[in-house]
Amino acid sequence: MIFDGIRFFAGIFVVCCLFRDCICLKEVKIDVPQAVLKGHEVILQCLFDLEGDKLYSLKWYHNSSEFYRYTLTGEHHAKPFKLKGFHVVPERSNATRVVLKHATRAINGGYSCEVTADQPSFFTDMKTADLEVVDPPVSDPLITGTKSRYKLGDYVKATCSSEKSDPAVNITWYVNGRPMDGPHVRKYRKTIEGNYIRYCVSREFTQTERSTDVWSACNDTSADASVVTSIHRQTCLPMCRGAIIFSPHCGLSTSVWTSEKRHA
Repeated sequence: MIFDGIRFFAGIFVVCCLFRDCICLKEVKIDVPQAVLKGHEVILQCLFDLEGDKLYSLKWYHNSSEFYRYTLTGEHHAKPFKLKGFHVVPERSNATRVVLKHATRAINGGYSCEVTADQPSFFTDMKTADLEVVDPPVSDPLITGTKSRYKLGDYVKATCSSEKSDPAVNITWYVNGRPMDGPHVRKYRKTIEGNYIRYCVSREFTQTERSTDVWSACNDTSADASVVTSIHRQTCLPMCRGAIIFSPHCGLSTSVWTSEKRHA
């Protein structure tokens, strides 16, 4: 019976909205950054068109927990709620924007903006989006294990280490400007500590008929990657790059220059 009544009134409202003079809430749009750096400011936006109607309430949720509400009633229109990790700036927040300061990993997850029109319709619409707070490495990756001089045919083995980050850094190897990749890929994961995850990738492929390149990449709280390549040119320039896929702000790289000479 209850659900039949809900469908009945919903049907009346939809029919009403087909008429020219009907007032409807429409075009609710949410703007949540995909990624922000830890400690930075976050601006959440929720835009809507009431078509001349009045706003009854606007509510923001984080993973179903309400942390901000805006209404036109009462002395204070903007009302933040206490939620771990959330620091709302009331004086800079309003019906369409919420400003958060000091972003931490605690505010990762899904965000929902719920807009409700005033009487007589009380029509409600909600949009959702995800946000990731990035805690990047404090320094560039470090390449170790190389020598200053090799002879043709020698193998160069280098290790790339990155400081801890959350989420984990993805490490990519380049040798003389060419990315080291191949068709054979094995991936596995292991939790190291806390929220930090270790990812390992190993690949093998033939670079030329007379050399095989084997490399592996791992990242965790202290991300490591190693590369082994056969020298068949006068110079060998291994470079590794660490990047966090969620954040365009985090892209670190380092390289070493290995100059080889043919031994007499």
